[in-house]
Amino acid sequence: MKKTNTLHIELLKEILSNLRAPDMLNDHPWEVPGTSKSSGEQLVQVVTDVFRKMMPPNPPRKGKRLDTRWGVFGILAAQYFAPFLRGEPFPSSLRDAWESLDNSILFFVYGRIDGLTDLERATYRFTGNEPQPSANSTLSDWQRKGIEQLAEMVNMEQKRLNTDHVPPPAKRNIVKQAVIAFSLLVLFAITFLGWKAWNIYQHVLAIETKASALETYLIPTPDLEKLPEMASKVHELRVNLDAIETEAQPYLWMAPYLDWLPKYGGTISQAEPVLALAQNLASAADEGLNAITPAIETALLNDQPLEVMDLLLKLQSASPQLLNAQISLAQAQEARKKIDTGLLIPRIKNIVEGKIDPLFNSLSGAFPMEDALSMVRIAPQLLGGGEAGPQTYLILMQNEDELRPTGGYLTAAGSAVVMDGKLISINIESSELVDDLSKPLPHSTLAI
Repeated sequence: MKKTNTLHIELLKEILSNLRAPDMLNDHPWEVPGTSKSSGEQLVQVVTDVFRKMMPPNPPRKGKRLDTRWGVFGILAAQYFAPFLRGEPFPSSLRDAWESLDNSILFFVYGRIDGLTDLERATYRFTGNEPQPSANSTLSDWQRKGIEQLAEMVNMEQKRLNTDHVPPPAKRNIVKQAVIAFSLLVLFAITFLGWKAWNIYQHVLAIETKASALETYLIPTPDLEKLPEMASKVHELRVNLDAIETEAQPYLWMAPYLDWLPKYGGTISQAEPVLALAQNLASAADEGLNAITPAIETALLNDQPLEVMDLLLKLQSASPQLLNAQISLAQAQEARKKIDTGLLIPRIKNIVEGKIDPLFNSLSGAFPMEDALSMVRIAPQLLGGGEAGPQTYLILMQNEDELRPTGGYLTAAGSAVVMDGKLISINIESSELVDDLSKPLPHSTLAI
C-alpha cells in the first residue's frame, strides 16, 4: 500500500510541475480517455476540479492554533493552483507561498480577490493575524499532507473515469458482488457509526454539564471577581466544541438523511447547524472575554476599582479579538436561521428558543459591532485620556413644548470638561445669560 501511495504522489507531482505545459502529460499513466481536448489538458482540468473538492466546508476556526485543514488546502492553492488559474508566477519557495496564502484562499472561496468587503476577508483570514510566518517544518508538513490527499483523490477520480469506458461484467456477477459489498458495507457502517455516535454523545453530555455550570456565574448578576475564572471555563467549552466538530465533521453530511430515525431523527438531521451555532457562540464569548479580562485582572490584582479609561485602552489593543468575536457571532446567527426548532428534542429546543433566541433579539437592537470597534479606538481621545488632554463639550438643553427647526427652544446651555475619563467640571446657564441679543450676529454665542 505504501508503494502504491508513493507512486500516486510521484504521478501527481509530475502533473503539478507541468500545469502550464499539458502537452508534456499526453502520455501520463493517468491519461483521461474520450475527450475532445488533448489528454494532457483534460488531465490538468481533472486535477484542478478535484483540488476544489478539498476545500473545507466551513471558514477557518479562530484561535491560538491555525486550522490545519485550511493550512493543507491553502499551501497547495498558493503554491500551484491559484497562480496557475490567475496567470501569475509560481512561488519559488514555501515561504513565498505563505505570503500569498490568504489571497489564494479568498480566490477559491469567492472566485475573486478584488471587491471583497472587510467582513468577507476577515471571515476567511488565515495568516493575516499571525505575527510571523509558520515554521518551514509546518509548511512542509501541510504540503506533504495536501499532496498525499490530492494524489489519492485524483487516482480515485481517474479510475472512475476509466471505468466508465470499460465494458461491464456479466449481470449475474455484478449483482452478486454488489450484494456482498453492500452487506459488508452496511455491517461495517453500523458498527463503526454506532461506536462513533457513542463517543460523540459522551462529549455532548460533558459539554452540556460545563455549559450549565457557566450559568452559575451569571446568577443573579455577573461577578467581576469571577470573570477570569469564567473566561477559563468558556475557553475549555470552546476547545471541547472544536474537538467534537473535528470528530463529527466527516459524518455530518449523512445527518440530513437520518430524519427518519425515531425520537432523535429530527435533531440528528440538524446536527451541522446546531453544532455550528454552539461552536460560534462559544468562540464569540471566548474572544470577547479574552479582550476584557486582562484589564479586570489588573484591577483585581491591585485591589483597585475598574477604571473606564484602563478598560478602553486594553480594548484598543484587543481589536483583532473583538473582530473575531463579531465574525463568530454573525456566523452563529446564520446557523440559527437554518435550524427548525420544531424538529428538535424538547431539551435542545428549550435552550435554543429560551436562551439563545432572546440573546440574538437583544443584540439586534444593540449598538452595531462595527461602530463599537470604532468607538473603542477613539474613546480615549474623546474622554481626554493621555496626550489628548482635557476635552470640553458644549451642552444644549431644548424645550420640546416650544418647537424649533432643531427640535425645541434652547432654554439652557453650558459646557462640560472631561479628563482621563472623569468629569472635571460642568457649568449650565440660562440661554438668556449665554446669548446676548443686544449684540449683532455673529457676536452672539448662540442663535436660538
